[in-house]
Amino acid sequence: MRLNPLFENMSTTVFERMSGLARAHEAINLGQGFPDGPEPVELLEAAAWALQERGNQYPPSRGLPALRSATADFYNRFDGLNVTSDNVVVTSGATEAIAAALMAVITAGRRGRHHRAGL
Repeated sequence: MRLNPLFENMSTTVFERMSGLARAHEAINLGQGFPDGPEPVELLEAAAWALQERGNQYPPSRGLPALRSATADFYNRFDGLNVTSDNVVVTSGATEAIAAALMAVITAGRRGRHHRAGL
């Protein structure tokens, strides 16, 4: 079975390359948020509790309401913004955030006001 050429010919990401180089040179990987050492026991216990007592399925597409609300509260308090959880989308990483931001403002087939035929 052949893969879609988009994936068959896909090169490694910068994250894969940087992680490989960091391993090869026994360096600290600043390209991703890997933990530097063993996780604190309190964190592991809190994560286990959350998995057992709270949900462990996919969250709503815009993020968990409590997390969105806490995020809005944070930016209101520390950055002086006036946002609600309706103004917040939680993603699982920067790539997903960029894609969500672009998809929020770009519509296929629509041309901007500065579009000129032939350009």
